[in-house]
Amino acid sequence: MGNPYSVFGTDKSLEAEKGVKLEYDGFSINIHRAGGGNRNYQRVLANKMRPHRRKVEQGALGEEVSRRLLAEVYAEAVVTGWDGVTDRDGKALEFTAENCVTLLLDLPDLFDDIINSASDVRNFRAVELEIEEKNSAKS
Repeated sequence: MGNPYSVFGTDKSLEAEKGVKLEYDGFSINIHRAGGGNRNYQRVLANKMRPHRRKVEQGALGEEVSRRLLAEVYAEAVVTGWDGVTDRDGKALEFTAENCVTLLLDLPDLFDDIINSASDVRNFRAVELEIEEKNSAKS
């Protein structure tokens, strides 16, 4: 018999408190979940979209505006920090909401990867992280 709790159960502290670290080549980005137990995400998203509600309903909110709003939401409620991130010239980039928005908009593939990772329930399961930690300790 299958257990839906083992398939869909998440660690609420990973979703909105401790978060998870996305490792890239030479840098890492810390995130909370986009949804789930991260109530701040829902609140920030609603607040950012409220002034644009009519355009959203009409399908008239342009792609560029939509992407910028989402980057702002992620900078405030999903991305919580980073290590080893540099600007175009290789200078260390301090984590701020403004720098985060710029990075996400300048590097759409990175932004898409963060969106996918922050939306993937598997990244916020305690069991999955325990297995991953054991595997990386063996390497």
